[in-house]
Amino acid sequence: MGGEYLPDPEATETEIARIELESTTSDVISIRAVPDPAGFRYCIVDEYETDFEQPFETSERPLTLKELIDFIDGSGLPEFDGGLTLAYNNANVQDSDRASLRHFTTITSGFYLSCTSTSSASSTSGRGNRRKTIMTSRRQFLIN
Repeated sequence: MGGEYLPDPEATETEIARIELESTTSDVISIRAVPDPAGFRYCIVDEYETDFEQPFETSERPLTLKELIDFIDGSGLPEFDGGLTLAYNNANVQDSDRASLRHFTTITSGFYLSCTSTSSASSTSGRGNRRKTIMTSRRQFLIN
């Protein structure tokens, strides 16, 4: 589907990150921010009206890139570990080997223009072993 069935954004809503899955239907999860009198309100939507867990729903200021990464890692599906970075990999590991899921989940952000965040991590059995790669125009950072 590739995101065409995502809910329409509210008038003031901005997609700050997008998670694309290399699934049969090219599923997409959208992380959105809305200006709020107290700062910003955040929501996560997909094409299936999934009820995602979020570590927080508001902030006083726009998220830094690190805060966005922490938000993504702290969000997820109740039935799978790994935050949004690895939850879908972990959901599919029963049907695939871990190596084939290496590029299953891609995280991008057009809002954070100085950096594009991608996860090339394969699913892991423990949260402590997860790794993310942050790509910038000049350098690649590996965050453990």
